[in-house]
Amino acid sequence: MNMKRVAMAVLWAYSMWVIGGLAELVIGTPAILGLAVGVAGAVLFAVDPLGIIWTTPEPRAESAERPVVVDSGAAVVDAPAH
Repeated sequence: MNMKRVAMAVLWAYSMWVIGGLAELVIGTPAILGLAVGVAGAVLFAVDPLGIIWTTPEPRAESAERPVVVDSGAAVVDAPAH
């Protein structure tokens, strides 16, 4: 597990714990529920069982072709003045 996953898991744990504490304050849920929700959120975020959050980028194909140059047409040099 790389450092980015660990850091984000810690942030998710803390934020979900705060949301659990807010739920405790507002609707009276047990205090341990906030911690449990925080840990569960962190584990789900770090492990990412569906592969939605931590996707691996597709390798970029190296192009051996020359870049396409588009000719914008001939320039008008001697246009008659009106």
